[in-house]
Amino acid sequence: NPAWANPTGEWRVGLKRLYELVPRGLPGRLREERRKPWDKEMRALEAAARADLEAWDAAHAAPAPEDARERQNLQDLLDQVLAADKAYDDPGPIYDCVVFHDGQVWRAALDTKEDGDLTAAAALADYRLERQFAAFGDRDRLNYAVNVYDCG
Repeated sequence: NPAWANPTGEWRVGLKRLYELVPRGLPGRLREERRKPWDKEMRALEAAARADLEAWDAAHAAPAPEDARERQNLQDLLDQVLAADKAYDDPGPIYDCVVFHDGQVWRAALDTKEDGDLTAAAALADYRLERQFAAFGDRDRLNYAVNVYDCG
């Protein structure tokens, strides 16, 4: 954000998982909400892969040996879709974090939109100094503040 004053030009950049920052009950609810679109997409992919395989089987009642590779590719696609669905693991939202010294106090900004654009992010000072806070977002229904330790 060009409006941020940083006389030293030193930026400390990192990542933070939302699930590490929020109360225990919230990650479970968020995982359920985030899983719904995944399940919908995976069901559509599985149905398409099964339909392709069944259509191939119907069109090739007595397949020639050279056609076996084509069928195997369709079967492998279905297997991969099922494996991806089974291996689903939601790390949750992952936020880019920037910490810098504005010449007077340390400030921290979080990319809570997960778009890599921090221009609209609030650069918060230590809560005990300026009593600033921001919201993670509407779905989380949770505010946050920052404390900066050990000079950033």
